Amino acid sequence: MKRAVFLACLASAFLLSGCSVFSSINTVKECNYTFAGLDGFSYAGVKLDKLKSPTSLTLTDSINILTALRDKNTKLTFNTLVDIENPHSGTASVEKMDWILFLDDVEMLSGINNDTIKVEPNATSRATIQANVDPTKVLNGNSLENLWTLYCKLSGRDTSKSSKVTLKLKPTVGGHTLKDYLTLDKTL
Repeated sequence: MKRAVFLACLASAFLLSGCSVFSSINTVKECNYTFAGLDGFSYAGVKLDKLKSPTSLTLTDSINILTALRDKNTKLTFNTLVDIENPHSGTASVEKMDWILFLDDVEMLSGINNDTIKVEPNATSRATIQANVDPTKVLNGNSLENLWTLYCKLSGRDTSKSSKVTLKLKPTVGGHTLKDYLTLDKTL
């Protein structure tokens, strides 16, 4: 008898836990996601956001960038900004987020954001997903000009031709990763 009661209590606990995870997953899936942009570009310790052109680099910055390109040991870092609106009465919480970034439908880079993202009920929060990419793997050649072109495309500074940036997100909630990617597009 005691064993039957114990098993019934254990089964109820698992069922309630499963319902809670299912509810959390639905809350995250039903949030509104907006690709807000990219910022915080940096390479070899040089903050690229403030530069007007490659010729505006100081001699020290140029040497740092060229040395990093030659040695292939520095990552281009930047932040991907996503606004998440939670229209529900419960907090939306994401444990980690797999992501893929495309430029004009060509996959440029991917990664995993292990920072917990929480969005309070009936609120909007901006999630910052930091990206690190080895530019020598996505560039055709190791030139400073190619690095600048990549930066201009991703940051929207290249206005000669608009580019489509697509961000695909796959959140993990309660230890369960969503089956499908959420797709966010932005034209720069």
